[in-house]
Amino acid sequence: MNKLFKYLLTISLCSLFATAFIISDELVNGVWTAKTFYFYAVCVITFCLLAVNLLLRKDNLKISFNILDLSLLAFYLYNVVRLSFTKEVLFYNARIIQFTFLIALYFIFKSYFQNFRSDKFSVPFFIIAAFLAAGLLQACIGLFQAHNLFGYYSGHFLAFGTFGNPAPYTGFIISVLPFSLGLYLFFDNKSIPTTIYKYLGLLTFCATIFVLPVTKTRGGWLAAIGGICVVLLYKYDLYTKISKVLNKPYKKILTFAMVLSMIGVLLVGLYKLRPASAFGRLLIWKVSTNIIKESPIFGIGYDRFGQVYNKYQGNYFAEKDRAEFEKYVAGNIKQAHNEYVETTAELGIIGLIFFIGILMTAVFSNARVIRKSENSEFGILNSNFRKAAVASVVSLMISGFFSYPFQILPTLLNFIFLLSIFSIVGSNKVFNILEIRKLHLRVISIALLLLLVTFSFREIKKYSSYKEWNKAVELSHYQEYDKAISIYQKLYSELNYSGNFFVNYGGVLALNKQYKKAMEVLNEGKNINSDPNLYISLANSYKGIGEYVEAENAYKIAAYMIPHKFYPKYLLTKLYHDYGKPEKAKVMAQNILEMDEKISSSATYQIKVEMKKILEESCFDEQNN
Repeated sequence: MNKLFKYLLTISLCSLFATAFIISDELVNGVWTAKTFYFYAVCVITFCLLAVNLLLRKDNLKISFNILDLSLLAFYLYNVVRLSFTKEVLFYNARIIQFTFLIALYFIFKSYFQNFRSDKFSVPFFIIAAFLAAGLLQACIGLFQAHNLFGYYSGHFLAFGTFGNPAPYTGFIISVLPFSLGLYLFFDNKSIPTTIYKYLGLLTFCATIFVLPVTKTRGGWLAAIGGICVVLLYKYDLYTKISKVLNKPYKKILTFAMVLSMIGVLLVGLYKLRPASAFGRLLIWKVSTNIIKESPIFGIGYDRFGQVYNKYQGNYFAEKDRAEFEKYVAGNIKQAHNEYVETTAELGIIGLIFFIGILMTAVFSNARVIRKSENSEFGILNSNFRKAAVASVVSLMISGFFSYPFQILPTLLNFIFLLSIFSIVGSNKVFNILEIRKLHLRVISIALLLLLVTFSFREIKKYSSYKEWNKAVELSHYQEYDKAISIYQKLYSELNYSGNFFVNYGGVLALNKQYKKAMEVLNEGKNINSDPNLYISLANSYKGIGEYVEAENAYKIAAYMIPHKFYPKYLLTKLYHDYGKPEKAKVMAQNILEMDEKISSSATYQIKVEMKKILEESCFDEQNN
């Protein structure tokens, strides 16, 4: 590769880490869709550069894989196969596209990190610096938000960076935190690059460790502690020292009991900080077991958890009267807040085995390789990166028990980057798979360029559609329903794969009293979306055309999905009151008045005022009779 390609590719690879910062007010759900489109753009540029380079290559290309490579590819291929058998999800799916690009980036990163000198300035130096800089800047943004500095304002959450919510933000932070600490502790000042690694790592670690408490995410704290412990184990060779001290069986048993007790005390303390949140996680996992039971081997389908979860939650509360604390913590859920539970639900036990296989291969096999590689100064320098990367992967594994870090694009990019670092020195067993001849490389390069051009045009069109969708949402907020509906009609053929699109489109049709069209759209959307708002709009439409039984059923579904919410029950009470079922209206009104408010608001106050009026009317009618 000549210098021009080398510089351009370095810039594009470093630019990938800016994905975390991209947001847009012009796109619907711009916090996330803007990140996706930016990531696509940088990937297309990167892959085009590589395709041109392969086209001009003068020798054959030899390809080999180690166990980690094969684990990643096996999991990826299983996802592709499972997606192809998931009827409710388009094969042209954003999540699988991102996964495809990330797999390609893994091998690109890996090709740079193999046998590079960490004490020299090189392409990997700039990539690692960009990774640390992204973590540092995100931590600074969170600190600015927490203290309302430089125009940043936190609002409801103290710190969320450019992620809109502390949960995904914390996942990003802990993917960088242990790695940065490792660089500070493992490197010395023998060269300029290693000095930069050391002190940039220190600066990043300080910023991330200070912002972490204000996120108030307990799973993130546990994950950070786990990653830091791994760094300290490597730095001070604590495993060997502990093994020498615990040289008797009774010592090991006592120590194990003490550690378990300490973990128990820590978990109880963290639970007491926000018990409702902990109960909410437990409810999600409890309901998710019903999803897993439906198809334990292969799962319910790729990328389907968010489509179906609320239906299962509604069924759970509809089966019988549940405890009040469970009703109180139930919410409109899109993620399982546990990567292992959600993977099992979507991909089955087979998918979970593949997923855990990647994590175990990354952590445990590399521990052995690190020890073997520390036989020279060069080996020690590069194994430092591997140790730091293992620590961050361990943090992400722990975070995966309480959150969804592997579903957040910037964090997933960091994870792939960390995995690629494991190829710095040596490898596990290497398999020489094939050799691609120059002629075949040219054919592949041209095909890749054509695919990238086709993909780019399609995504540019989708980008425009998302901008128009956002305009329609804004118009509906200003009650300009006719204009919004006109936009939705034009976008239907382009966006009818999106469950959120159906909720927005059908909701506006219902508000504009186009009830039959709304019912058509919303009933179609039920197949790929279980949002309670969809059923509320559907019930309003049934009520609008006088189909009260269907309206009642739809209101009940929404009410069971989120039993602590006042609004669905309020609408159901009004339905009973309006079409002559005073006894049912009375029961529902009394139920609403006895409900605890999760968040006090003027809306809930008004609802309770109306419910009191309904009860008073009911008492007055009974007295007259």
